Amino acid sequence: MGVCFSRCIGGASTLARVLQTVRSMRHLSLLTCGLRPPSHVRLRVVLPGVALLSVALLSLAPSRAAADLGTIELHTGVLRLERSGDAVYRPVVRGAFGLLVAGPLHMGAYVQLTGYGLPLRTPQPGGGLYLSVRPRLPLLRVRPSVDASFGRLRLPLESLAGQPRPESVRTFALSVAGNLGVAVTEALTLEVRVEYAHYLGADTASGLGSGSIAALAGMTIHIP
Repeated sequence: MGVCFSRCIGGASTLARVLQTVRSMRHLSLLTCGLRPPSHVRLRVVLPGVALLSVALLSLAPSRAAADLGTIELHTGVLRLERSGDAVYRPVVRGAFGLLVAGPLHMGAYVQLTGYGLPLRTPQPGGGLYLSVRPRLPLLRVRPSVDASFGRLRLPLESLAGQPRPESVRTFALSVAGNLGVAVTEALTLEVRVEYAHYLGADTASGLGSGSIAALAGMTIHIP
């Protein structure tokens, strides 16, 4: 009795497989003959194909790096001036705040303090406006940037030692700078900065050279 029951079950499953094969062959013949198969068959064929195509297109699409609403910068280093042909080194601190304009372009304002000696003795103020290009490279921790600025600075020329009054000169400054940073987190980048400034409108009697170069290090905070 048990043997007969098992045979019946096996026969039923075999019959089901045969019927499924016949249906598949019928659908294939309809397609090859140019006839339209039933709508439920078309859906079974089309929907998985559309899903696979969508997944493939999404996987091929380039990933986008997150953009910044703005940045806060803080750098400190050494400024090399020239006076009457001699090199003069001064400590400098620079802070900036910028907002995203479009794409990687940021625009903002900066403040610069230049001292007579360490640690930033009798700092001379200055500041201005700047434009910065800060591309966010996907999948990379390296974050380069370049900027250009225009401002008004007061620069110290003499040491405090032996001077009854510290001497300084006011000048306009047109600067270009390059930064190279490494992202510690999404919001914090540690950077090194090299900046060249060309001075305009300084008193010629001060002996100030036409330009200066600064080497700085610091950080940029990215505002999400």
